Amino acid sequence: MQVRNGFIVVAALGLISGSTALPVHASNHSDKPMAAKTAADAYAAAWNLWNKGEGAKTEELLKKQAEQFPQDAALGLFLAASVASHSPNSQSDAYFSRVVELGAKATNPAPESLVAQYFLHLSDPDSANEAFAHLSELAKGGNKSPVVLWLYAQAAERMEKPELAEGAFSALLKKAKNAPAVVRQGYADSLEAQGKHFPALEHRLKIAAQESTPWTLHALSANLKSLARYSEAARVASLSTQQFPGAPQGWHDLGIAATALHRPELAVRGYSKAAQIAQTSSEKFDHSANLLAWASCLESQKKYGEAAQKYRQLAAFQGASAEQVRTANLRARAAELAGEGTN
Repeated sequence: MQVRNGFIVVAALGLISGSTALPVHASNHSDKPMAAKTAADAYAAAWNLWNKGEGAKTEELLKKQAEQFPQDAALGLFLAASVASHSPNSQSDAYFSRVVELGAKATNPAPESLVAQYFLHLSDPDSANEAFAHLSELAKGGNKSPVVLWLYAQAAERMEKPELAEGAFSALLKKAKNAPAVVRQGYADSLEAQGKHFPALEHRLKIAAQESTPWTLHALSANLKSLARYSEAARVASLSTQQFPGAPQGWHDLGIAATALHRPELAVRGYSKAAQIAQTSSEKFDHSANLLAWASCLESQKKYGEAAQKYRQLAAFQGASAEQVRTANLRARAAELAGEGTN
C-alpha cells in the first residue's frame, strides 16, 4: 500500500471509522479455553491465544495460569513480558522479580529466571549495557523462545537501539504473524525512530484498521503529524474522540493537530478536555506534555496571563521532571513580562 497519496490515507481512515474497538480475530461469543492440566498445556493455550492477536485476553489468562502453576518460570516470564509491553517499569518489575525468585529457590534455575534478571537490570544505568548484551546473546543464540525474542525487542526499545528493535520485532512477527497490536506497534515505532516514516505509516494504518484503540489511533495521528500531514492527523484524532470520548489521549492529539493547523480555539478545547478527563481516567496519560502544549498555545495567542497560569501549573505538577519545572518557571515568567508589556 502506497501512502504518499493523501487520498489513500483518507480512504483507509474511512475503514477505521467503520471498525469497532475489537481486534479482527475477536468474537462476541464466549471463547474460554479449557482448564489446563499441566503448565505446558497452559503455556500452549496462552501462546495460541496471543498468536490470534488477543493480547488483553492472553494476559488475563496468564494471570490465572500463574496462580494455578506458580512455580512455572516460563508462564511467569510470558506474563511479565506482556505486562512490560504496555505498563510502566514500576508495574512490570514485580512480575520479573517473581520469576527471578523462582530461579533463586531452584537447584537448577530455569533459563527464564536469568532472562528476567537481565531485563530488571536494564533499569540500572551501571549494569544496563551488560544486561542488554546478555539478552542479545540469549535472543540470537540457541534459545527459540518467542517470549525471549519479544523481551529482547522491548529491551532494544528501552536502550534506544531502533535498528535492533526493528530486527527483533520483524523476527517475532515471522513467528507470530497475527501477534497483538502492541507487537506490530513496536515494529512501527522502531521504523519511525529511524526516520522510516512512510513504512511506519503503512503499518500503523493496518494496525488501526484491524484494532482501533486510543493508542493505535494516537500512534497513527503522531505519525501523520511527523509527515506534516496535519489535516489527516486531525481527522484521526477527531475519530479517536468520537470512538473513545472517555480517553484523554485523543483529545490531546486533537489539540496538537489543531495547533499545527493554526486553529487555536479547537486546540485549547482539545487540551482542556484532555485535562478534564484525565483527572478521573485510569488511562495512561502524559499530563505534563498536555499542560506544556496548552500553555504554549495560549502564549501564541498572546493570552499571556492564562499561559503563565498553565506554566505555573506544570511547574507545580508532581509528575514533572526537574528540567520541565525549570523550563516551565522560566516560560511563566517570560509570559508574565510579555503581559505586562502589553498593558
